[in-house]
Amino acid sequence: DILGRPANADRYDIILTSETIYSEDSIPRLIHVITNVLKKPSGVAYVAAKTIYFGVSGGTLPFRALVERARDADGHGLEIETVAEVTGTNTVKREVLRVRWRV
Repeated sequence: DILGRPANADRYDIILTSETIYSEDSIPRLIHVITNVLKKPSGVAYVAAKTIYFGVSGGTLPFRALVERARDADGHGLEIETVAEVTGTNTVKREVLRVRWRV
């Protein structure tokens, strides 16, 4: 930039978030944060959440769908994968998702 800082100086190597996509309204905002502050190309975001939140329609399923369509200002997209799952008899499945740049 004009101050001589490296291009990624104001970006983060790792973003950790949990229980932030419980509502579909919050999902686009989180994706906006990730595409604007995750270091490119090496940054990684981990999102831990339930697969579905009953009554508020959020969860990893709608998050995954929006991440796959997301692009930053340069047209770069994101890739998403499940890196951990927790299931139980009387509980909703929980996942940890890894989001990275596809450049």
